[in-house]
Amino acid sequence: EGGATILDLPSGALSYGKQFIDVHQILASKKLSLPEGHVRTFKDVTARVRDLIMYRYGLGSLHPTTPRFFSRMDDKPAKTQHDEYWHEHIDARQYPGFEYTALIYLNDHGTEYDGGEFSFVDPSKGEGGGKVLTTLRPEAGMLVAFTSGPENVHKVHKVTSGRRFALTVAFTCDQSK
Repeated sequence: EGGATILDLPSGALSYGKQFIDVHQILASKKLSLPEGHVRTFKDVTARVRDLIMYRYGLGSLHPTTPRFFSRMDDKPAKTQHDEYWHEHIDARQYPGFEYTALIYLNDHGTEYDGGEFSFVDPSKGEGGGKVLTTLRPEAGMLVAFTSGPENVHKVHKVTSGRRFALTVAFTCDQSK
């Protein structure tokens, strides 16, 4: 109902109204499943992004963690706290398993939506008061990858028109997570 819709593909959790529903359970009850080619593409993209992060940060191993989700953001007013995507935050505080975050943008800023820019914020101020250091205007296919800790406070600006789509994939060095 609010400005953000999330689908965590591994768990099947889909934000729907003011709650989460299980897409996998709903599909199974109708004897349906996600298209195998789409699932394979999701796994392939996850592996390619993992390999890029391992190379960039000189890591020997890296494991996907959850949630790994598709997001749709629009200009509807927030109905729940989960719809308020525009606050400054640190991924590892929101999702304890996150050590590396990767965002893949699925459509173009300025063409398919306005607002929705991604900004890194001065980490010396902590969450909620930092000066914007850099702002990215997403383009379809753009990959942004960064460590998920307090050194990378960031936010997404409110979408003012249209719909912004992205895939968030996170990784950890701890295989148990």
